[in-house]
Order: sequence, then structure tokens, then C-alpha cells
Amino acid sequence: MIYIILLFSIITSFKSILLSEFYSNFLIFSIYPFELALLSFNNSFSDIIMKWIVNGWFRQENEIEYINNIQQYNDYVILISWLITFALFNIYILCKYKKKLTKYIYISYQLKFLIINYLSLFLWSFNILLNYEDIDIFILILINVYIFNFVTFWFQGILFNYIYGEKMYIYRKKYDFLINNYNPKFKYFTLILQSFKSLTFVYMIIYNLYEESSDYILLVINFINILIYFYSNTIFNNKRLVYYLIILHILSVLLIICSILDSYYEYTFIIKYCILFINIITILYFNYNSKKIISNDILSEIYEHIEMNTIV
Repeated sequence: MIYIILLFSIITSFKSILLSEFYSNFLIFSIYPFELALLSFNNSFSDIIMKWIVNGWFRQENEIEYINNIQQYNDYVILISWLITFALFNIYILCKYKKKLTKYIYISYQLKFLIINYLSLFLWSFNILLNYEDIDIFILILINVYIFNFVTFWFQGILFNYIYGEKMYIYRKKYDFLINNYNPKFKYFTLILQSFKSLTFVYMIIYNLYEESSDYILLVINFINILIYFYSNTIFNNKRLVYYLIILHILSVLLIICSILDSYYEYTFIIKYCILFINIITILYFNYNSKKIISNDILSEIYEHIEMNTIV
């Protein structure tokens, strides 16, 4: 049990801390196609490890099969891992800010934690509810009902309140990362991203009923996202960022197709992992480039403001 707890707590804590420190809306959007692609990684132990690192634990049959090679699996172990992860994340915040920690800084990190781990918490809790008959511990099912309810409904309501509630002008300043770099018409798109991720509930249902067909749902979700980005290419202040997302979703489609073929053809995994490597490099490059694009846009706005004041 201790090995599984350490494995998932360390992986999820490191991911949460790293992404919270480099947090940007484009970063979270750019990782999402990669998360979708890795949901289809079910053909080998290396596939499962990659999925654990990026997506976390969903309690799928193949995951349980592979985790038993490390140590005997119990359902409550993952709940303990999440509790330890959350504790480590909060210890990090306390150590970083110490006496400078304020209510708004603390809440900001909690919001980032939930956004970063939304897909993991959503699919894990949803899959447990789908397979409640296989779980002997009633309290675990009850806790997952609360987790699923909070992540799916309450958290969305909290985000909506911070962006459009009565005190939105205060919250938008304190939690500006929720709306940064969006076109003013699309300030709500952090909410839309969580809705995109919630679409994976269809994948999980199909996975439990017809496992071999579930990856095709991931292709459909990718194509839906691509169409939305084509028709709403002004989501971000700079259109180039949206085109970057379209490219990342196309790479996600290629990865899923390779995963499907990997079940039938022996050496497809080589192509799959080559595309995986290209995908990771592309995500890093696009995020590095997005920082430059955003900085240049800010500088352009400052120069325009100075010129207007000079003319006046």
C-alpha cells in the first residue's frame, strides 16, 4: 500500500506545484489535448505510466492489473493519495509565502489546484460511481459522490461567481489568472474548458460498456474542439494561440489513432512514441512562444497608450 500512496502522491504533488507556478490559461488549454490522447494509452505498462504521470488514476481495469504488479491494490489507497497530495500542496504554499500568505493568494492556489487536476478528479470519481457494485467500502462511494458533485457542479459555480458574480470587479483583480489573455468577449472560457473536460464522461461510459470502441469518443471530442477553435478563433487576444491549440488537437488525434492501431499492429508503438515526443516538444515550444507573443502584445498596448497621450 505504501508504495502506491508514495507513487501517486509524489507524481500528483509535483505536477500540481509545477503547473501552478507556471500557470497560464494557454498552458492549461495546451495540456488538455495531450490529456485526451493519453486516455487512449492502455496497451502496455509504459502507456499506463505515461497516463498516470499526466492524467492521474481513473480506476480502469488495465490500471488495476498493472498496479497489482507493484503492490496489491485497494480502492481507499487512491483517496489517501489525494489527501496526502492536497496536504503537500498546502505545505508548499505555506513554506513559500510564510507570513506573506493572504486569503486571496491561498484561494488562488486552491483554484489552480482544482483546474489542474479537474480531469483526474472528475473521471476517477465518476468511474467509481459507475462501478460502485465492485467496491466494498461504502464510505468510499459516499465520499466520491461528494467529490463528483463538488467538482462537476459546485466548482463551476464558484468559478462563475468569481468571473461574473456581484463582486466580480474585486475577484477579477484578485484572481486575474482566470481571465488573463482572453479576448474580453471570452472571459468565461475557463468555465468552457471544464465543460470540455466533462465531456469525457461519455468516454468513460463507453469504456465500461465497450472498451474497444471508447477511443473513438476521444477522436470525436478532439474534432469538436477543433471546430470550436476554427469558428471562435478570437478566444485569446492573439489568434496565433488558437491556431497553436488546433495543431495540438491534431497531434492528439494522431496519437489516439496510433493507440487504436497499436492494438492490432506490432510496431505501431514506435510511431506512437515518436509522435508523443513531438507532442511534448510542441507543447513546450508553443508555451515558450506564447509568453513572447503575450509580452509583445502588452508592449504594443503600452506604446499605443503612450502615443495617444502624446497626441492629446
